[in-house]
Amino acid sequence: MTNTGEMIAWFLDNNDISLNQLASVSGVKPKTVYRLIHEGTKLTNQIALGLHMLLPGIKAEDIVAYDARFHAEKNE
Repeated sequence: MTNTGEMIAWFLDNNDISLNQLASVSGVKPKTVYRLIHEGTKLTNQIALGLHMLLPGIKAEDIVAYDARFHAEKNE
């Protein structure tokens, strides 16, 4: 299973959206998005909502559920 940060990085890259744009729309610091993408920290609801605002085809609840599954499998 791909980690959530890698998946979000793919969405950003393939839609010409910067990490800073996602941070701004999400209302979080760029460092928070950076840590999610590069360090695998847990997804925040704000980032999930920001991603949905930038890419309406992605439902925030789907990405939150994916992240929860990823972290559950990682800890098994």
